[in-house]
Amino acid sequence: MEFFPEDWDPKTERLKPTAMDAQVHNLILDNLVSKITKIKTVYMLSEKALTATKLSEELKNTTNRVDFIVFFKHLMEKEKSMMAPGYYRRVKAVYSKLVKFQSEILFSDVNELFEQKYRTYLAKKGNRNTTINSNMATIKKYLMAAKKHGIKFPMDPENISIGKTSGNRTDLNPKELERLYSYYFSEFIPDNWKLILGYFLFSCFTGMRWSDIINLDRQYVLANQFINFDVVKTKKRQTIAINQKALAVLKHCPDIFVHHPTDIHVNREIKKIVKQLGIKKKISFHVARHTFATNFLRMGGNLVKLQMILGHSNIRETMIYVHIVEQEANHEMALMDKLF
Repeated sequence: MEFFPEDWDPKTERLKPTAMDAQVHNLILDNLVSKITKIKTVYMLSEKALTATKLSEELKNTTNRVDFIVFFKHLMEKEKSMMAPGYYRRVKAVYSKLVKFQSEILFSDVNELFEQKYRTYLAKKGNRNTTINSNMATIKKYLMAAKKHGIKFPMDPENISIGKTSGNRTDLNPKELERLYSYYFSEFIPDNWKLILGYFLFSCFTGMRWSDIINLDRQYVLANQFINFDVVKTKKRQTIAINQKALAVLKHCPDIFVHHPTDIHVNREIKKIVKQLGIKKKISFHVARHTFATNFLRMGGNLVKLQMILGHSNIRETMIYVHIVEQEANHEMALMDKLF
């Protein structure tokens, strides 16, 4: 920015109104001063010294330590290569909602009121409680990361109470699963659906997530009839034996583990398939995992062994399937009303 000395007002520290483009240049100066003030505030809260060099770096980094939105995006993109594609899309969706809520969220404004306002905003947009809680869980994760980076703000992210992040787990009962299984082996199923349904059924009989299934080697599974894999979500090593139902599904379609459709395409097509078969449930690929777990218990499977197969670190995660089966048993009590 260049101007004549006589156009400068030392009292206001701005260009005089008579100077060329004074309004534009003064606005730039106002924004710059505002940014400097925000940076100074964060450094004061963090009890760190702000030197001229550090101030220059902060301004160049678009106030990464000042604006939570900027910090969120920077860390999200930095960790992208370590995220499963589906998980990255979910995190990016949370980021997009944050930007729509407020294009700038200063760390100095991240307090209990911020959480309350954001939850209210999402509710007015029609988000369910579980969706709101899931969003807050991601935000909490990034605030915890900011805390580890030495950024201080009024709220302790540890105090953010997330709440329930999953709704009622939809699963397919044995009759519905049999209907899909029969359709898969029938002569009526279109070729473009066979691969999709094959992947889905394989998960129904193994409990594996899409992110893990997509990385399997067909020849290895056929030769060994068990799977050793590193779980994408938890990074833990896991071994699963392949039962005959899953093996039959795999053998019936030679493209399974060879051709890899996107998870978006699979979810879209599986909805069409179940609708075609008259199954009126809200279905996604993850329903296959819930289907495996509930049917495993329906058939008398052991809860601790189910925890191992699903790779749950806490038995409480697995207990939800016990509650589902128990609820079904209680519904059967109504059969007594038909005695006479």
